[in-house]
Amino acid sequence: KAIAFAQYNEANLEQDLARGRGEYVTSLGTLMGLPKDRQAAFHTKAQGAFQTLMTSDQQARLQQLRMLAH
Repeated sequence: KAIAFAQYNEANLEQDLARGRGEYVTSLGTLMGLPKDRQAAFHTKAQGAFQTLMTSDQQARLQQLRMLAH
């Protein structure tokens, strides 16, 4: 589900990742199983890794996001 979400909402998700907040990055975190109390930390880490996350390989991007979620 998270991969499909990331692919379908790629442009909006990229904007949220760049800002470090937003409904798309929150939704992705939820789909990845992050509890609400860890969402803010996930947003901050994802924003810090924005350049690394901007790979064209969706599978690699999601794997990197999962690493940030732990």
